[in-house]
Amino acid sequence: MDHNFHLTHLQRIESGKGLSIPTLLRVAEALNVSAADLIDGLGMCADIEQGATGGKDCK
Repeated sequence: MDHNFHLTHLQRIESGKGLSIPTLLRVAEALNVSAADLIDGLGMCADIEQGATGGKDCK
């Protein structure tokens, strides 16, 4: 399946190098989900590691 993303671009995103808002929107569109769904819970694992409780599992 081709969504016009270069392989190295996807690898940078997967490795946590960061991405722009337009790229986030393109990824959401390619996956047929909302951008909000992609970022839901972002940072939650860090909060849990610092002692806060959360409803999602951290991996």
